Amino acid sequence: MSRVRIRFSKHGAMKYLGHLDLLRFFQKAIKRAQLPVLMSRGFSPHQLLSFAMPLSVGLTSEGEYFDMELDSEKDPDISCDGIRKRLSSEMVSGIEIISVSGLSKDEKNVMSAVSKAMYIIYYKRHPKWEDKASPDRLVSHFDELSSLTFEKATKKGTKTLDLKKEVTQFKSGFFDERFFEEHPCFDNTGEFLTGEGDPYFTVTLSAGSNNNIRPEAFFEVLLYSLTGEYFTIVTEGNGTGDLAIHRVDLFFE
Repeated sequence: MSRVRIRFSKHGAMKYLGHLDLLRFFQKAIKRAQLPVLMSRGFSPHQLLSFAMPLSVGLTSEGEYFDMELDSEKDPDISCDGIRKRLSSEMVSGIEIISVSGLSKDEKNVMSAVSKAMYIIYYKRHPKWEDKASPDRLVSHFDELSSLTFEKATKKGTKTLDLKKEVTQFKSGFFDERFFEEHPCFDNTGEFLTGEGDPYFTVTLSAGSNNNIRPEAFFEVLLYSLTGEYFTIVTEGNGTGDLAIHRVDLFFE
């Protein structure tokens, strides 16, 4: 086994940890756990880690991933379960190791393999658009659309996308006891407290290097297409927000 993929959750106070700080946290945790990570060559050797789609500050997740290259000469008999246990012992509240799986040599790097991302979106009980766009009405409106144009800014200029082709799933639901049992890492704290009967949306969007769609951008475009008004969406992590967003999982090619 020369490479493993590690899935972890990020919630609680750790949702305010930026990507570079998260990288440093795992580098130190791997070192403390004495895992046989492969180091780069050169004057400034570093651990060979690769993270998938960094999460925006303030967002929570149960679907974060990184790949780790292993030095088989240091510990040839180490197992995925052994890595999970040793790394879990070095975690803090708000970050949990969910799984560790081995990768074959021909599998894509986690950063380039991401193709889709699933999110749970929820909001305060009385958002500014609620009287014009209830959860059921938003979902019905999306289902009835033949196309939903989105102008995405890229390094090469503006790119026009049809979100009907970039959204695999969009549905509404209501929080209940079963939901919290299925998502034990779900962060039900802070400004966006949820209870049984409160609405939420599940959306699966294109992600990765080609057509990465931010969930808040999708929500803005959909609201505009229904109401004719433009609502700037602010997430919980940016102060007093409109939406809280929780990443459920990433999907790979």
